[in-house]
Order: sequence, then structure tokens, then C-alpha cells
Amino acid sequence: MLLISRIITLRIVIIFQVFCCYKFLNYTKGFLYFNDDGSYDYTDKLQSSGGEDEVSIYCLGFFYILYFILSLFFTKKKAQIRLLIFTVIMHILSLGLIQMGSIYGTITQDKNLWLLFIMINPILMFLILLLNNNETK
Repeated sequence: MLLISRIITLRIVIIFQVFCCYKFLNYTKGFLYFNDDGSYDYTDKLQSSGGEDEVSIYCLGFFYILYFILSLFFTKKKAQIRLLIFTVIMHILSLGLIQMGSIYGTITQDKNLWLLFIMINPILMFLILLLNNNETK
């Protein structure tokens, strides 16, 4: 019974992750980058390829929606673990799509909590999974 509650908790965290991606994309100006003069500016003002750094957040939202849909079909514990590991690896790889934007600068200078939540949620998911593994031994 406790295993089911952990899976439901993971799904709630996934829904929150998708919500954070949506809020970041629609209600913020995007990533900040460090100018040559030592100040921060938004990447959408760039004329180069670094101006589309928000595509990484689109990818994150897509992978977490896909994870949520697949988690409805896979109910076994090993399948859930593999699916979560794959999703978190995709989370890390999609952050590699950011060219000019600064995650740290966006969180600290722009006081962007949505991006902070997006970065913290995979850690929270692994903690839920770790608690799940310890309680079933």
C-alpha cells in the first residue's frame, strides 16, 4: 500500500514539474546571460542562436509529460525505476541545449523560482525513489 502512495507522490511531482515548465515559458522573460559589460540581460535580445535557450524547457516539459503518460502504463517497481532514471538523464541532457543562458544568473538575478523548482524536482524524485527502496527491503 505504501508503494502505491510513493508512485502517486512521484506523479504529483511530475505534474508540478510540467506546471513549472509551463509557468516559466509563459510568464517569465526567459533566461539571463552575462553581458560583456558585466551585467545580465535576457537571451531573447540576442540575434545569435543563443536567443532560443528556452527550447531546453520545452524539451523538459515534453519528457515529463511523456514520463507521466508512460508511468500510467508501467506499474511494476523496476519499470518505474528505469523510467525515472531515463527521464532524469533526459533532464540533464536537455540542459545541454542552453547556449548563452545562465541558470544560476536567472535564478539569482531575476529571482525566478519556477526555474529553481525545475532544477530541484529531479532531486526530489530520486529522494522519493530512495525512500521507496528503503521501505520495501
